[in-house]
Amino acid sequence: MKYKFHRDLKSRGLAVGKNAIYDFLRYVVDAFLVFQVPIYSASERVRQVNPSKVYGIDVGLLRACAPVQRPDTGRMLENAVFLTLRRDARSVAYHRTESGYEVDFVVQRWDGTRSLVQVCADPSEAGTLERETRALVEARTELGIDDVVIVTLHQEDVVEAGGAKIPVVPAWRFALSRAQEKG
Repeated sequence: MKYKFHRDLKSRGLAVGKNAIYDFLRYVVDAFLVFQVPIYSASERVRQVNPSKVYGIDVGLLRACAPVQRPDTGRMLENAVFLTLRRDARSVAYHRTESGYEVDFVVQRWDGTRSLVQVCADPSEAGTLERETRALVEARTELGIDDVVIVTLHQEDVVEAGGAKIPVVPAWRFALSRAQEKG
């Protein structure tokens, strides 16, 4: 992310060093404007070498600062789900499977339980649901985590993939269920 940002600024004619970008990112993290989500690994070296994903503290603030006219609904939904997970999790990370598929969130709760959460605004698009479930099934096998879910904008269903039944739930229901578990 930092390198893409550096290239983008450079292409706009702004001379900004990579160290300045690292400093700026550290400042906004320290101010709790954004959160960095590392890759899921027991190795500290692996977490440091791989890029972190960045999520904002407020979806509305992200929307207000977005340079594009049309919001990226999927990205905004993923950010909102992250904020929901962050409230009651000991740690949140992302996972890249051995085949290169990415699972949005590996959640470790305070009670030691873990779950995999995939976010997809509209799984009805051709091939999207298959791609999302493929990543979850592979990560489920690699990490030994049975609690998996796909969070969508509106759809609700249960899909069967890789011998597992994977619930597909709308974001509002997901957020309510997390609040009920906590309360």
